[in-house]
Formats: sequence, structure tokens, C-alpha cells
Amino acid sequence: MSTAATTVDTANRSVRVEVDLGVHARDAVFGAAYVFIDRCYVWLDKAANGNLVVELRARGDDDSALEDLAGEFGNELLAQSTRSAVYERSGDLIQAIVNRALVGAGAGGGATSALDLSELESLELDDEPFDDPLGIAMSWEEKYGKKSPDEEKTEGSKK
Repeated sequence: MSTAATTVDTANRSVRVEVDLGVHARDAVFGAAYVFIDRCYVWLDKAANGNLVVELRARGDDDSALEDLAGEFGNELLAQSTRSAVYERSGDLIQAIVNRALVGAGAGGGATSALDLSELESLELDDEPFDDPLGIAMSWEEKYGKKSPDEEKTEGSKK
């Protein structure tokens, strides 16, 4: 990105950067602009020559930071362009690794089979109590619930 493509407008407290889409991918420009939405207002427009114009308008009153904003945007644009180029070259490898990880985690790959829920129909679900020889089927309230004042006094005297 050359300095001729950057315009600082102190009256409007904004920076306009014209990005050549022959050098940077459209997704890289969008990614770089997205990084700045928490620090400034971002507008994207298309120039008559087909380039993308990014306008960054400061949210605060500090006009001295406008040139820094333009430089930071240029750095982020370069980082996003690099990510995009790396993904273009190695996207198939990345997808293969993700697919392998998902298959290994039991997410399956290829055709998905329908779930067999016939076993659930054979279960008898009623509200009658069931055998609990170990005494583990109790609610949280029964196990950890608030103690009565008498129980608290008894525990306090034990300490």
C-alpha cells in the first residue's frame, strides 16, 4: 500500500485508504476492517476504478492518532492478506486435518446414519420409585440443601 492511496482528513477526523484489489483480496480487506470496528467507525465503498475504499473515522477527540490509525490498518491488511494467501495454498491440508480430527472424535464422516430409538420405546418410564440399594439417587436439595436452624446450631457446637 503506497502513501498516495492514504488520505488523512483532520476536519472530518477520518482516514481514507484506497486498496488495490489486484494486490489484496476482498476478504483480507473485510477482515482488516473488522478488526477496527471496536476502535473507530468503518465505512467501505467501491471507487470508480474498482478499488475498495476504506474510511476509518475516529471515535474520540484525538486527531494526532489518525496517521497511526492508517498505519495500523495497513499492517492489519498485510496480516490478513498473508493469512488469505496461506489458506489458499494449504486449505486442502487444513480441511483434511479438521476432517480427520472430527472423525477421530466420533463426529463421523461421510454418510450419517439415522439414530435407532427403538430401545427407548421398551423402557418403562413411570413415576413409581425404583430400587436404590446404594442410596445414590437423591436430589441436590436433599444432599446439599439449606440446613434447618437446629442443624446449624448442632454443627456449630461440634466445631
